[in-house]
Amino acid sequence: MLVMWAWSFLKFGNTSKAEHQEGQPFEEQWSVLTSINDLKIQQKYLHEIRFGPAYFELKSEPNIQSLENKTFGDWFYRHKTGVLLQQWNSTATPNSNLIFIDVETLELRTIKENIPSVLWTLTETEDNMLKLDCDTGQEIMSYKIEI
Repeated sequence: MLVMWAWSFLKFGNTSKAEHQEGQPFEEQWSVLTSINDLKIQQKYLHEIRFGPAYFELKSEPNIQSLENKTFGDWFYRHKTGVLLQQWNSTATPNSNLIFIDVETLELRTIKENIPSVLWTLTETEDNMLKLDCDTGQEIMSYKIEI
C-alpha cells in the first residue's frame, strides 16, 4: 500500500513549474510591475541567476516598443515624471543599464550604461538629485543622477 501511494505521488503529484497536468509547457503569466499615471508596466518571469535575482521580460500599456526583446531586473523607481528601470545587458555577468521612461512622452532613454551590478538602491538627495548606489559584491559604486 505504501509503495502504491509513493508511486502515485511521484507519477501524478510532482508536476514541476515548467509543466502543467496535460504535460504542456507552463506559460508564465504577465503581472503588474508598476504603474504611474496612464502608464502600466507589466513583467513576465524569464529565469533567475543561481543564488541570485530573477530577471524578466517587460511590456507596457500603452505599448513602448523599445521595451520589447530586452531583459530587465525587478528593480524600479517611480519618479514624479517617469519610472526608472534596470535593463540587463547580460545574465552571465552583472552588467546593466539605468533607463528612464518619461510618462508624458513615453520615450525611453538610457541614463547610465554598463553598471557592473544588479543590486541597486536609489535615494533622493537634498539638492533634488538622485543617488544610485550599486553593490558589486566588492565595493559600493555611487552615481549622481539627474532626470
